Amino acid sequence: MSARMLALTPQWIMFDQFWIALKRRNLWLITLRYGAVLALTVFLAGMAALPQLQVDTLPIAIITVCILAYNVVLHRSIGAVPAAYAPFHGLHVALIQISADLVALMGIIYYTGGIESPFFLFFIFHIIIGSLILPSSIVSTIIVCSLSAMLTGVLLEFHGLIPHHDIAGFLGAPLYTNAPYITVFFIVFTFTLLVSNYLANSISKELYLRERSLTRAYKQLEDAEKTKSRYVMSVVH
Repeated sequence: MSARMLALTPQWIMFDQFWIALKRRNLWLITLRYGAVLALTVFLAGMAALPQLQVDTLPIAIITVCILAYNVVLHRSIGAVPAAYAPFHGLHVALIQISADLVALMGIIYYTGGIESPFFLFFIFHIIIGSLILPSSIVSTIIVCSLSAMLTGVLLEFHGLIPHHDIAGFLGAPLYTNAPYITVFFIVFTFTLLVSNYLANSISKELYLRERSLTRAYKQLEDAEKTKSRYVMSVVH
């Protein structure tokens, strides 16, 4: 089981079209990340233009620059690994991208209010994307690690062991010290992530299996046509 998780490759992936589609999706993630950098830049500009809302912009700006930097590195190096190099392939690139994005997202969430942050919802978006690319077991591990890290941060803020950074003026009353809210939030949030992973991964696997069946059927038709052509040629001669 552990060796399979390290390999990242599900047993049902046995056709070339999957790897072609995966490369497109990795490039799509890189393109989408440039849009995220632009959105964060607009957010920082908006915070500067709205005096009634105040947030610690320096850490968010640093995280934005880091996102842009590793995205440029990924964009330039995504084609540098030879296709025949078995230990490293498109699934590893996808895992690196999603893991780096989640780490950056947790930083943004912390500096925009923690459990009060509106950016919390972007976790669902990332989990759905990950479930469309990576095996369900890998995404489930990512969910457990992410939830553990977020819950630890929220509890440390709740007990005053780390400072709380929020968007001043965004909420009328603080929520990070509200124990019932924290409990209900994490129960609902955990359930949403797990269901999103299951549904997205199930749909993705079904589509890949159907595409594999169509690819095999097309190959069989091609082989049958070649056999027919050889037979006709032999009869003519």
